[in-house]
Amino acid sequence: MLNKLILYLSLIGLTSAVIASDGAEYAPNELIVKLANGANHSDIVTLRKNVNATVKKTISQLNIEVWNIQDGQGFVDLIQSNRNIVYAEPNYIQKAIGAPDDARFDELWGMHNSGQTGGKADADIDAIEAWDVFTGSR
Repeated sequence: MLNKLILYLSLIGLTSAVIASDGAEYAPNELIVKLANGANHSDIVTLRKNVNATVKKTISQLNIEVWNIQDGQGFVDLIQSNRNIVYAEPNYIQKAIGAPDDARFDELWGMHNSGQTGGKADADIDAIEAWDVFTGSR
């Protein structure tokens, strides 16, 4: 479930990134906010007004909202101290590394040919080797 959440959040249209002092990349002015079960809706609306935030996305199955907020880092403590909030954190950008876990990947000889179908080993585009260097900008 967490992997699906990370994938979903990475696909919501991020166009730029900020790099934190610890090297982690995150979407500027965005927070992922996990609402408590039974959270008081009017209290959440008031909290958003107090920190000048708007809802960018809602993932209702997980009780999560992605907020646009001007000074996200400055308000994390205030938001987390609210009893209606389980956690608030920057919208970290996650990137997949390595070969896909597709059960039929071994049939794609053009991506990585080990001679698996009787062909010439390494007659491929070296996709796995390339993924170790760069996986794209999206």
